[in-house]
Amino acid sequence: MQEYVRSTGDPSSRTQDRRSLRPPPILRLATKTLLGQLIASVPLEQWESAYDFASNRLRAIRHDAIVQSAVMDTREMSWLFECSVRFLAASSYLMRDEFVKTTQPALHDQALFSCMAYLMNIYRSRQAASKGRQMDPNGDLVQRDDSATVEFSAAYLVLSIMDEQRLQSRLKQILRLGKRPCVGSAWRLVKAVSHRSFVRTFRIASTLPLLLRCIFYRRLTRIRLNALQTLLRAHGSPKGTRYPLDALARQWRFDSVEQARAFIQQAGLQCVDDGSSFLCVRGATIDAKAVNSVSWDAKVLLGEEITCLGSDQLAKWMLAEEDGPAETV
Repeated sequence: MQEYVRSTGDPSSRTQDRRSLRPPPILRLATKTLLGQLIASVPLEQWESAYDFASNRLRAIRHDAIVQSAVMDTREMSWLFECSVRFLAASSYLMRDEFVKTTQPALHDQALFSCMAYLMNIYRSRQAASKGRQMDPNGDLVQRDDSATVEFSAAYLVLSIMDEQRLQSRLKQILRLGKRPCVGSAWRLVKAVSHRSFVRTFRIASTLPLLLRCIFYRRLTRIRLNALQTLLRAHGSPKGTRYPLDALARQWRFDSVEQARAFIQQAGLQCVDDGSSFLCVRGATIDAKAVNSVSWDAKVLLGEEITCLGSDQLAKWMLAEEDGPAETV
């Protein structure tokens, strides 16, 4: 279980690095041991105790795979990166309390984007190799690992919400997959956010597969802040229009009215009617920094399912084992 150490740039160190490379079967074994044994044994409430170790070792595994990419089977490569993406995606939720206290979120997001970008390169090369060879009756590419390709391509769409440049760089490649439910839902989510149709945004998000909801969670607070700005402009008045918090909790998939109230108060807005409503004041200043300083749970959207799975089943999901939770793509 090698630790990831950044290269010094010295030629002798690069030679030594290549000598210490683990062959593909060992990389697979290391990944299965790391996730299937270590992570599976860590209680969800103690996830932070294993996060740094696991994320570092997975990075070392990816490094060894990239160096050997010319001789590695692309399906073996994609499996290694898919396991990393699932681990990082689940950690987006499970590390939420720690992420509001440290600078880790930026490094975490960078690792997630890097993994997804490399995966998309693998899928693109596979699409190019398959072009003109095997097509289904609808004219879409048929691939042996179609399920994973579809799921992670859809995950890339969700990851690229509110990042037009990143989205456009891969959109044509993803849409070549054809009419798959998972990709269709992710694309509708992207359009709902861009059109500022936030009730629809949260409704679609709640129906996504687990991986996509985990990734959406990293954008959840920012999207709710954007939704609040839109709500103030659309329903607000100079003196303030009352908006019921029970409706807000239901529409934006808060865990409870109490959580919706806490969000509104943290944003600096006034609750009235014994806390059952808040005032939509047009032009009101939203305290985004205060909102982002809070770790917002998301049991309704995500947390209840992860809690029900537990560490053991979650590890099987990360490894895409057959007896793990099934996903519809």
